[in-house]
Amino acid sequence: MSDIQAAETLGHDYWSEAQRPLSALLFLLPLLAVYEFGILSLGGEHADLLRNAADCWLRQWLLAAGMMYPWLLPVAVIGLLGGWHLTARHPWRCSLETLVGMLAESLLFAMVLVLIGQGLHFAFEQTSALLNLPTANVPSGPAARALGYVGAGIYEEVLFRLVLLPLCVAGLLICLPHREARIAAVCLTSVVFAAAHYIEPGGDGWVAAVPGALERVADARSLRFSFVFRVVAGGLFGVLFLRRGFGVTVGAHALYDLLVGVVMQPA
Repeated sequence: MSDIQAAETLGHDYWSEAQRPLSALLFLLPLLAVYEFGILSLGGEHADLLRNAADCWLRQWLLAAGMMYPWLLPVAVIGLLGGWHLTARHPWRCSLETLVGMLAESLLFAMVLVLIGQGLHFAFEQTSALLNLPTANVPSGPAARALGYVGAGIYEEVLFRLVLLPLCVAGLLICLPHREARIAAVCLTSVVFAAAHYIEPGGDGWVAAVPGALERVADARSLRFSFVFRVVAGGLFGVLFLRRGFGVTVGAHALYDLLVGVVMQPA
């Protein structure tokens, strides 16, 4: 009986520990390091051309606020997760087993998203069953593409789930009960997430450009499959964020993009 209780305690510790901001931060640090140093190494003085769109939008906001240093965005992400953990007063511990479990969960949900894409492929009778989530400006070359996909996993989740989703929940709580507010916020942010992939470059900012992107999708039949898939993917990421934490959400997003954008691509 004691062995069973110990196993139950370990399982409980994993499911709760994996959701904590500290676990997300430790899980995220290697991805952040690979992306940021990889962008600088491959891009040199043209590094900004290799950055993911969500990364660029977040950096533009920091520049507009007078924060000129490029390293401030990853530092801000680290500070946000650290401050969240501190404010929530979670224990300051995270085991290696938890991080390995988060990686396994991320891969599982990435594969689930691949299967969802296959199902929607048949529903829409598309010629391509796999759809990668980053915007069309992903640079060529396996290493550069992989960095773009890692950046999408990190900064799209920072923007749409870590920042926008809680803000939507807070706003909707004014007129909706807690559960309904969370459901509505996931649906709303999923549509915005999907629409952001169809924003024309050089606009006035992604917020103002979202209605135009939705009109573009409505007018182009060829975009409807990819848009619906991205809405579904955004919904999955939103549920993962609320139920499994930020780390697993980033991992699932990045691993899905790497699977369909690099691993499953023909040689």
